[in-house]
Amino acid sequence: MALNAAPGSQVQGINVQGLEISKNHVNINIEWIDPDTEQHFDPSTYSVSITKDGGAYSADNLTIMRELSRRDDRAGYWNYAFLTQSNVATPVPMESGAYEFAFTGVNSATNNTVTLTLGFIAASIPIAQYFVGSLRARLGDRRASNYLVDDPTEYRWTDGDVYTYLEDSRMAIGNTPPAPTTVTYEQMYTEGHELLLTGGFIFALRAKGIFETFNAFNYNDELTLNIDRKVLFQNAASLEAAWKQATLAWKRDKTFRSLGGGIGMASGRFPLYYSRILSMVPHMQNTFYG
Repeated sequence: MALNAAPGSQVQGINVQGLEISKNHVNINIEWIDPDTEQHFDPSTYSVSITKDGGAYSADNLTIMRELSRRDDRAGYWNYAFLTQSNVATPVPMESGAYEFAFTGVNSATNNTVTLTLGFIAASIPIAQYFVGSLRARLGDRRASNYLVDDPTEYRWTDGDVYTYLEDSRMAIGNTPPAPTTVTYEQMYTEGHELLLTGGFIFALRAKGIFETFNAFNYNDELTLNIDRKVLFQNAASLEAAWKQATLAWKRDKTFRSLGGGIGMASGRFPLYYSRILSMVPHMQNTFYG
């Protein structure tokens, strides 16, 4: 199955550290470290090679968003970003298979050649698992991240946890007025992708008792380290309120479209007193008057 040809198709990281995936956008973070000096360096010459199932694969089959280059002003921190489809008038998605990216750079100070290899599999996965991976990326919950001081080798949320928060989001969206409905992951992928993920994001942070994704560090002296778990998401209430308003607008828009047009004071189809009566009908609450 072609990558992203249908909801649920995506890339699955094998060694995920440094790999960021959002739908069909892939970003690879790279750290050039000389094995002799153990210091970061910017390579004087560098190259990228790609293989698919062990054979050569051309970068022309991708849409390169960012050529291999420095990520910021720090020496040795680079990245490479692409879309998983060819850069032509009618884009062709990556085919399923095992891909390997090899980044090779030369440190002119030591003449050492450093090769960094990252592999992933492009395959069809269940749509729910796609959203689990997407939400984990939004939460910044990647193994060996520096933010998790207690144990940097573990995830903060399990797959089961993340799935539960997505289910909470999906149910909340479905139960939002004007009418309770059942929304599917396939439907949300095409019609409300960000709505579902933002809801899952909120439920995940709420489950931790505080709205935060990373720890804020405060060094008072050379011996004391304070970890503030509240600072970065003190505006969580505003985020949740905005999400609820967006969900309400999305549901109302779908209701009006399913009715073939609005039925209210300004529609000209019913007089005001009819509209008021209709607004009291079960499952039509808030459709007319907010």
